[in-house]
Amino acid sequence: MRRAILFGSLISGIPTPRSDADLLIILDASEHAQMRDRVPAVLAAMTPLPCPIDLFVLTVDEFERAHREGDTFVREALARGLDLLSPVA
Repeated sequence: MRRAILFGSLISGIPTPRSDADLLIILDASEHAQMRDRVPAVLAAMTPLPCPIDLFVLTVDEFERAHREGDTFVREALARGLDLLSPVA
């Protein structure tokens, strides 16, 4: 795993009782061509979950392409998210 970015209402400080955790996972590569096919394995590795989760699992190439194209959720994750794998300063 290259990066794990938590973003959305849990990070922005405005969660509600119905909020989920928005999580962007960036992998070096995957044997699965489609993002939806990667999600079950990542969710299984994270079980049990403390709250509902909205999971996005991209390869580095997909992430870079989405970033170049201005993808909304990638832009939000980078602008306001917390990279969970980065050392804390």
